[in-house]
Amino acid sequence: MYPGHGQRQPSRAPNDLQNQFNPAIHHGTEPEPYSNQFNPGDSSLSLPNHGLPRHDDFFSAGMGGQQDGPVTQTPAPGSFQRHLQDAPLYPYRAAVTPHAGGTSHLGQTPTPFTGSQPSSRGQSVGPVTQHGTPLDGYTQPQNYGNQSFYSMHQRQMGHHSGTPHNNLDTPVDHSSLNSTVARLVSEVQNLKDVTQNLLFSNNELQQSNDSLKARIQVNEEAVEEILKTNSNRKKVGNRNVSNSHAALKPIIHPYFFELCDIDPCLSKSKRIKLLGAVKPLGNGEPHEAVSTKIVWHPNWLGNVDDDVNALYIKEIVNLVWENEKARRENPNAKHEIANEDYDLTIITECVKTYFRNIHKQASDQVNDDKAAKALERKDRLRQRSRRQAITKSRRQAALIYETQSGNKGAVAMIDTDFASDILSYDSEGDLSADTLSRWERAKLAKLAFYVEGSKWRSVDYVAFLRWLSLRNMQKNEEHNEPDTDAADDTTRPPANKRRRTNAQKHRKKVFDLAPAKMNDNKPKSHKKNIPFKSMVSAVWARDHADDTFLDGTEWLTGFYKNIGQGVLIKEDEEYLGELQKWHDEEMDADEMAV
Repeated sequence: MYPGHGQRQPSRAPNDLQNQFNPAIHHGTEPEPYSNQFNPGDSSLSLPNHGLPRHDDFFSAGMGGQQDGPVTQTPAPGSFQRHLQDAPLYPYRAAVTPHAGGTSHLGQTPTPFTGSQPSSRGQSVGPVTQHGTPLDGYTQPQNYGNQSFYSMHQRQMGHHSGTPHNNLDTPVDHSSLNSTVARLVSEVQNLKDVTQNLLFSNNELQQSNDSLKARIQVNEEAVEEILKTNSNRKKVGNRNVSNSHAALKPIIHPYFFELCDIDPCLSKSKRIKLLGAVKPLGNGEPHEAVSTKIVWHPNWLGNVDDDVNALYIKEIVNLVWENEKARRENPNAKHEIANEDYDLTIITECVKTYFRNIHKQASDQVNDDKAAKALERKDRLRQRSRRQAITKSRRQAALIYETQSGNKGAVAMIDTDFASDILSYDSEGDLSADTLSRWERAKLAKLAFYVEGSKWRSVDYVAFLRWLSLRNMQKNEEHNEPDTDAADDTTRPPANKRRRTNAQKHRKKVFDLAPAKMNDNKPKSHKKNIPFKSMVSAVWARDHADDTFLDGTEWLTGFYKNIGQGVLIKEDEEYLGELQKWHDEEMDADEMAV
């Protein structure tokens, strides 16, 4: 078939079918009514004994003139004429081309289509009469002028391109076809499910990726903001700049004492006290010569930028700078100051910061009231620092206990301001006879700290705190960590030693004052925490009925009695026994007074 050409007649179709169809012309009689109803949709090939060949040699050939497949049926020569005489055929409106001998194309060899014959573009029409008029009741069939005759020939002859011709009488295996279609549908459904799963996974990954990008962007913006802030921050101007360069402190501070001729072997407190007692010279000079040594006399009560003080600060800065410079130039020496700290501006500001510290202490010593307040504030900060250390360790143990036991509120009742005060003293002479005897019985080191309790705390609460401290000590021994509860940690083995397999005897490094010497301070927390009722002793709750206490932590009631003997450290058990006896006596005394 040539693309673009219209329908043409089969090469072996007779041109005089209309005369042969009419019996009156051939037999001299009137035509009988045609018995079979003509259906325009039916093909002439569907009629029985149509006598037409099942295969057309030319139109079954491809573009190259070759046949598409093997021919299943080839009519014998002259069979077309023989069948044509037995069965009526539908006439075609086509020009009858006479040939030699007065015979039409019947039995002639087909001529390949060249596209130049006028008859090659003739369209098929319905059956007509002798005079060329259509038969009555016939509807003009669909125009196939835009379709090639080869495609129509394939549809009529049952021909499939690229496959051999099938016999029209061969039955079709519908069960095999249905099975194949079912498998194809199943495979398509599986592919659809896999595609949906992939799309769902892709959406989840896209969402996760977007969330990660957003977080990265937020972090990058935060880092950029921090870097921008640090770059804009001036190196000078912050009076606490020395805290950012802590490595300079142990290098700068000794020069303050050395220039004022103060013995460096003395304790830090004594050295600072002697340094603050240095007075400026009457002649206004910054220093004087003593033997072969120059002794400086700064004015601690003056301003940091005064002439004498400015020279004193400049001298210390030069000593620090030149000493580090000599170390850096010596290949055999190791420098002490880091590169980021080795800056004249930074060193100068650190020196001024320490000078202001000495200035404040010296100013407090001049006024007795200020000196007393400064000493009280200093002691209070030290005491609070000790309470913070022991409270931190107890809070860690309370968190573990609350998780394991399920007793809620164990962590909530741990507060720095609810802990006992750990106090110090200068000598044994500052202790009373009873306190000194308790220190001797404890067999502790000299100047060991003592613990002062509070009267408002119940025995159960004190026992629970002591038990938490013991638990923290045991945990530290298991992990070979330092004990944060102890003020003096010299009795513990170094951390790099192998853990001991035998049970270590736990000993306290502080001793308790007598219960009668407990303070009368009310429970007051900087965090605005309110004690539970189970934390408060019965005597205190009765005497302070107007105070507010929280409900809960009923499990704490009876804690001291339930833990039994031998669970706590021996010294703690003895003290808790004294404390319980004291509370009972106080309760009995109040009842007798009533």
